[in-house]
Amino acid sequence: MKRLSILILLFCACAPRTNWEPPIPMNLSMLTAFARNKMVYKRDPVWGLLDNLQSIEAMNYQLKENGFIEGDCEDYAHYLGWTLERMGYSPTWSIAIPPYRHTLCAFKTDKGWRFFSNQVLYYVYFTSLQNIVTYWCETEGYEPTILWMAY
Repeated sequence: MKRLSILILLFCACAPRTNWEPPIPMNLSMLTAFARNKMVYKRDPVWGLLDNLQSIEAMNYQLKENGFIEGDCEDYAHYLGWTLERMGYSPTWSIAIPPYRHTLCAFKTDKGWRFFSNQVLYYVYFTSLQNIVTYWCETEGYEPTILWMAY
C-alpha cells in the first residue's frame, strides 16, 4: 500500500496572466498530443504538500511565453477540462482523490465517461465518475476509494 500525506491547497492569484487563448484542438488525438508535448510535470513546493492550483489565464501565459505549461495533476485536470469544454465536451469534472494525492480530468461523451490522468487519455468508457475512481485506483495499485470530490 502506498503512503498517504497531508495536502494543503493554495489558490495563487499573483502569477502573470493573459487573455490570449491557444487554438482549440480538432479532436482528442490532438488534445492528447498537446498534453504530452506542451504540458511539463512540475511538483508543487515542499514535496507537493503546498498545492498551488493555477488559473487558466496563468497557464495560458506560460504557454504563450514559454511554449509549454508547467504544473502538476490538478493543473493538468483543470486545463484539460477547460480545453475539453472549448471542444464541446460537457460536462467535464476534475476529480480529486485526496488519499492518493491525485486529480483526474473526467469528461462525458456519447458513449460514456472517459478520463485523463496527467497527460494520458484512457481509452475506456465508464458509466459513472465513481467507476473511473475505482478503475484508476486499481490500475495504480491502490485500494479503491470512494469518490471524494469533483469540481
